[in-house]
Amino acid sequence: MQAVQRARVQIVLALSSLLMFAGCSGETSNLVQATGTVTVDGKPAVGASVIYFPNPITEATTVAAGAADQDGKYTLKSDLKPGIAPGNYKVTVIWREPAKQNESTLSMGDIKDPPDLLKGRYADPNRSKLLAEISGSTTELPPIKLTSK
Repeated sequence: MQAVQRARVQIVLALSSLLMFAGCSGETSNLVQATGTVTVDGKPAVGASVIYFPNPITEATTVAAGAADQDGKYTLKSDLKPGIAPGNYKVTVIWREPAKQNESTLSMGDIKDPPDLLKGRYADPNRSKLLAEISGSTTELPPIKLTSK
């Protein structure tokens, strides 16, 4: 249970960093437009959150993230700008039941999100076995094929 809570905190921090740096001016010309797909048991993981953490992860890490559409396709954004910087990444995926994604509740001071249908197996960037290498010419990322078991 603590691992799932740690993963939630890391995801919240990662997404917060995306928002925090949205107004910062910086070099974005090196971002490449990249899309990919994520499936679970061969079916699109509709609504799955896919986050790319630079490998190795540091405090100054800027992540790239995307959300899977009806076909499981996602487009990465960094600091709310389209694209991802070339480099090596650890990839995380959290997949909440699409019908319940907007049903976070506050209970006794703790925010409770709908459960991750993948049971947190792909949620922690420090334990993720999902890796990606982005080059300056990358446009289509290798498919992320996950299992629910």
